[in-house]
Amino acid sequence: ASRGGGPAMASVIISGGGIAGLCTRLALKRLGVASELIDLAPAVAKPDRDEPLLLLPNATKILTALGFAPLVGRSQSLDRWTIVNPQGQILGGVDFSRLSEEHGGGHPTVMMRSSDLLVALLKAGSGTKDPLCPVRMVTGLRSLEQQPDASLLASFTAKMPAASIDLLVGADGVGSKTRELRCG
Repeated sequence: ASRGGGPAMASVIISGGGIAGLCTRLALKRLGVASELIDLAPAVAKPDRDEPLLLLPNATKILTALGFAPLVGRSQSLDRWTIVNPQGQILGGVDFSRLSEEHGGGHPTVMMRSSDLLVALLKAGSGTKDPLCPVRMVTGLRSLEQQPDASLLASFTAKMPAASIDLLVGADGVGSKTRELRCG
């Protein structure tokens, strides 16, 4: 569909408001691609479900490239993880410093709260009201139907009209409704 008389733009829906969905939204926005993010949850950051995240060097490298170096820098850096039994005997572990040097280009392994990352990603994407990339909470996919022009006709669980979409990004986790609807 043409928007504003310019060239035709793809219609993109991102299903899932977690880390993957918000990173996808931000990356598409920075490329100038309009998208709409939907999620069944009532809010993106859920403090009652706040979990610690262990982010390896490849993740901190990507977050730094996306402009989140201050957030990475404020996080707890980990050089080593050691597993010991109740008697104090070392059973194994990971040398994160070596991993960083060999595979991460010097980017650290860090521990941070999931809500800190979710809130930062949401703010970087201009919150939920961004006209280019809006976020609709308490909204999920109800059905998908392949159209003759290769687009998908999507219907939603909330008061959102059915829409013809060109790209559907499934970032809705392990029990993915997107995967169920597309792959059975």
